[in-house]
Amino acid sequence: MHALTVTGYLVLVLAMALLAAAPHVRPGVVVSFGSMLEEVMRERPARVTILVFWWWLGWHFLTGA
Repeated sequence: MHALTVTGYLVLVLAMALLAAAPHVRPGVVVSFGSMLEEVMRERPARVTILVFWWWLGWHFLTGA
């Protein structure tokens, strides 16, 4: 079971690295994370939703509730 968990995390790290490199390899096809986040954060409801999500995540995982 431990090997499966480690393999899963390695796959996620590899996927994150590929997604981070993709905008540099094909700039017209894949949008960078910063550009996407900039576009999303233009709208006030999106900013509020992200703030509430981070609050919820912190409440449930950092306080032990």
